[in-house]
Amino acid sequence: MTQTDSYVKTGEVANTGVPWYEAPLKLPLPRYVEDLFEIYVGLCPSQAASHIESVRIKAWSIMPYPCVGQHAFIHTPISHRPIYSEILHRLKCGATFLDVGSCMGQEFRRFAADGAMSSNMYALDVNTDFWNLGYDLFRDRGRLPVHHIVANILDDDKGGPELAALVGKIDVFHAGSFFHLFDWQSQLQALQRLIALSTTDAVFVGHHTGREPAKETSIGDQPRYFHDAASWQRLWREAEKITGTKWAVETVFGDYSILGLKSDFTWQGPFARALAFTARRITSQKLA
Repeated sequence: MTQTDSYVKTGEVANTGVPWYEAPLKLPLPRYVEDLFEIYVGLCPSQAASHIESVRIKAWSIMPYPCVGQHAFIHTPISHRPIYSEILHRLKCGATFLDVGSCMGQEFRRFAADGAMSSNMYALDVNTDFWNLGYDLFRDRGRLPVHHIVANILDDDKGGPELAALVGKIDVFHAGSFFHLFDWQSQLQALQRLIALSTTDAVFVGHHTGREPAKETSIGDQPRYFHDAASWQRLWREAEKITGTKWAVETVFGDYSILGLKSDFTWQGPFARALAFTARRITSQKLA
């Protein structure tokens, strides 16, 4: 995982000659992508493919992340998880939802297309650049009542007053491609602060890039910790001690097919893996 060192700063010309920049989409699109853009956006597959590419060009100029180059912003791994039907049911019944590192917000559109209540949903990210592009991508500016919070959960103010207002109120958390951006200590701090927002029967789902064996490495000047299944469990055990909570954590660890993704990830190196997880908060009554 060294080739991502060539990320460029915002405003510089983004190089498309990197291994995580895929060719433009070709038909047929994955069926669940076609369905989302037909049902929610109103575009047929050929229209959707060209529209997605035009948005990707804009996103790449903002920051050439692998999730942009490999079209991850149109995929919804959460909808491939066995727990999806349970989460969707809870959201339809009014549960609160927080997406951490929301990017263009494709998960919200999947939920909305499937009939969930977006007025109880919150998006958290450090800026609005990709979020605003999400309105262009899904053509829903003015009709998606998601609360977008611009904050850094690692800041000294713990994300500011908007996150403080959510303490103890979030039922469902999602963190896609979030934790692998940080070192161990920052991951622990973020997890600790997110747990503070959770209700007593909260569930936390997500995925990120892992490694076998687990290891901290640097991408550019940013140290990052890439987990295997065992180290991910250890992180949660540390968070439990700090927060005084208990969580049942299940992990799926393997190639990227576990997320429903078919992109070429060999550029990440031979040790890279995908890690998907589900964590359920356990109350004292459940323990008994």
